[in-house]
Amino acid sequence: MKILEFDIKINETIKKIEQFNKMDFYGFEGYKIGSFFVVTYDEIIQKNASEYSITRLRLKNMARCFIEDYNYFFSNNLKDRIVLFYSHEHGRRLDYVDIMQNVGDMIENSILLSGQQISKHLKIDKEAFVNLKLLRKWKKQICTVEQNPLISELLLSKLSLAFRWKNNLESNKEILSKIKILATIFDAREYENILSQFVRKLNIPTATLQHGHFSRLSEKEKYLAIPFTGFVSDKFWAWGEYAKENAIYSGLSDDEVDVVGYPKRVCGKIRDNSNVKKRFGVILDTGVFTEKTNQKMIILAVSLARNHNLELVLKPHPYDTTDYLSMVQNFEKVLISRDTMEEYALKVDFSICFASTAYIDLIVNRHIVYRYSDNDIQLDYSRLMDNDSFENIEELEDLYLLSNSDINDGNRILLLGDVENIRTCYNDAAKKITQIYHA
Repeated sequence: MKILEFDIKINETIKKIEQFNKMDFYGFEGYKIGSFFVVTYDEIIQKNASEYSITRLRLKNMARCFIEDYNYFFSNNLKDRIVLFYSHEHGRRLDYVDIMQNVGDMIENSILLSGQQISKHLKIDKEAFVNLKLLRKWKKQICTVEQNPLISELLLSKLSLAFRWKNNLESNKEILSKIKILATIFDAREYENILSQFVRKLNIPTATLQHGHFSRLSEKEKYLAIPFTGFVSDKFWAWGEYAKENAIYSGLSDDEVDVVGYPKRVCGKIRDNSNVKKRFGVILDTGVFTEKTNQKMIILAVSLARNHNLELVLKPHPYDTTDYLSMVQNFEKVLISRDTMEEYALKVDFSICFASTAYIDLIVNRHIVYRYSDNDIQLDYSRLMDNDSFENIEELEDLYLLSNSDINDGNRILLLGDVENIRTCYNDAAKKITQIYHA
């Protein structure tokens, strides 16, 4: 059986998440499983699960109970330290690793913790059989809220993952109970989510970092504000006031959010933005709901390139495999960039984007970026100053001819926070959170 498309309304999804949060799943008593399921629901909405066979998925769920494919080493060095955690899956993203290393360099008495992806191998033990036995019980619990058979099976696969991970944490409970603070890169993601909930039950204070642009929760658009819907930590460490406003709008309290600043290294000007512009780039967003926006931006970019004899660089998201060159078959002066953001920025004189975090990554280093405003989709940067935004080719032409290297300055502080005193901000936030105690 295959389901080719999911049409899940945001309010219905949130209700299901809230219902799951009220349930005590076998082996997860006291855990907010709804928050753990948020990323899974987002993947379903994005149609990543559209080609799954239910029968095949059921067999995989049973087989995974006996498979191990990652390794973590919880050493005594973690005791009395501020532990900065990112999962082995996040370890594949060099930009995420860079964020955690930068934060680690700033916070006193901190230590990085991650794991390694290893080759899959059989692990036949008592816990594996307990996992297998619990699949049926978990399925019954899940189906009281989620009646779609394929979605329920996908949720079950993630719950089985959580059980194996929690068993790993239980085996290292003595060490984890003695850490000072846990700060994760993204507590809505599966491994970070369960670890955060696990140590909170041990009365360890927790924080999660902003690692990109965090959208506000919306009841009008078909997407989840994943970071805030899946939030389980004591504190959200936001880069700037803009992200803090998004967090509070999405349900976090003022006390739960501390502004700490943009943690990546500031390099100054990435490129000398002279008045003679020969090449520019388009930062493409990822996800099914931005496909049309990407197409619109490409059309506008090709028009500008033709009008001024410019070369065009298309910069997809790292995991995006869309064939964007097929959209510009009648334009020869175009190439695809799979470079890092720093390498990409050295190749272009300015960029256009929609809602990408790359807007922040580029303006921090004085790279010129123009933001596309698409009236058909909620704009994540809608409350920023609009002097660097455009809606059509005429407005894009005006920005191009203006050649103002300071055009993004008004939005920089809102998004980046106090980067001049960032070390103090992070250490103050760490000291503040140590005062938290769970009854």
